[in-house]
Amino acid sequence: MNFLTTFYIYPLSEQIILSHHLNFCLDNPRTEDEISTVKDYLLKAYDAEREERFVFQHYQPAETLESILFAFRDKFSSSDEYVARFFDSYDRERIFEFIARMWVIARFDDEGQSQLIHEALMQRPQGDKAYVLLEHDHPIVRNSERLSSYSYLMSLLVHSEGDDYFGNCFIPEPN
Repeated sequence: MNFLTTFYIYPLSEQIILSHHLNFCLDNPRTEDEISTVKDYLLKAYDAEREERFVFQHYQPAETLESILFAFRDKFSSSDEYVARFFDSYDRERIFEFIARMWVIARFDDEGQSQLIHEALMQRPQGDKAYVLLEHDHPIVRNSERLSSYSYLMSLLVHSEGDDYFGNCFIPEPN
């Protein structure tokens, strides 16, 4: 399985299946590798915001992020016990790791290709640079594009913008 990030945060106690047939689900990063990947993505986006390159629309200092997290906790912990338990692990010194652990990701089946690529890259001598180019019909490319298209379909089916539909996708960087 591989994943794409979404726009959303919410600690999930378990995966939410979107499609059994296509093998798509929503989840949180669960492994240290996944958490680190999302955290690195968030830190790069945060640094870009601070430098006024506007990835997330509005730069917020860490103290404000913390107050947003606490407002989220206060709103949802009374109705969702998992949210309350999740916040027991909050550590201000590791705020971006905490946010990464509750970031909602969309998983897709890469048919084991990510692992094969990782293993092949580990075989090369340390320090050597490598580029991986994937064909359009490669399982990672094909299935991530399907997931992106699926997110547009879900957006259409659940939109709540009245008579207007703007074609939103829940994946920030579908390509």
